[in-house]
Amino acid sequence: MQLKVKKDQSEQFLYNNPEFPAYFGQGRISDFPNYTALCHWHDDVEFSVVLSGSMDYSVNGETVRIHGGERIFINTRQLHYNFGQSQQEGEYFCVLLHPMLLCASPYAERTFVTPLMSHPAFAYKVLRGPWGQKICEKLQRLYERQKRPYPQLSIQAGFLEIWEQLYQSIPQDEKPIKARNQNLNALKDMIAYMQENYQKKISLQEIAVAGNVSKTSCCKIFQKYVNQ
Repeated sequence: MQLKVKKDQSEQFLYNNPEFPAYFGQGRISDFPNYTALCHWHDDVEFSVVLSGSMDYSVNGETVRIHGGERIFINTRQLHYNFGQSQQEGEYFCVLLHPMLLCASPYAERTFVTPLMSHPAFAYKVLRGPWGQKICEKLQRLYERQKRPYPQLSIQAGFLEIWEQLYQSIPQDEKPIKARNQNLNALKDMIAYMQENYQKKISLQEIAVAGNVSKTSCCKIFQKYVNQ
């Protein structure tokens, strides 16, 4: 599975059906150079299930290890990548679904979709235990349905069921306040600048200016979120 990114470091991929925003793919971490995927983000939410081995996922600078049989949810527009430590192999399948599939009305979007997308505790979620297993079973059914003729209705219905389980896990007494992360915004701007100017020699100062940060902060931000 080859990963391509746009100039703003958002992932560039083709949906399985160009007119329906859902993607199903399977791959190995060894498919990527040095067993490390590119750091990227996308508007879709992502579910990854590790089939064998283990992999590490870095989401907004936090790293979590996922073992075979476990799965992870990564929310929309989160900067992330997966990698294999010490070039350890890991096989997985992933499902990417655009939140627009859930927005049957402005009320549904405002009440059930946006609160989860913007909740600070849901940048990502490791789906473990019986609760996570139920979601994994639904994901497996979605993965199987996409191979059938005209699978879109059943995929959308399954996505709604999964989203309901995620939504019900939000602490109802908490108001989702999404704090702006200036470092992540700066990182996206700096990576975009590097993508646009990689053919010429660029300096650390120029990269830092693109993110409106100092050279020291630039290095610290890359080390924290990209580990390089």
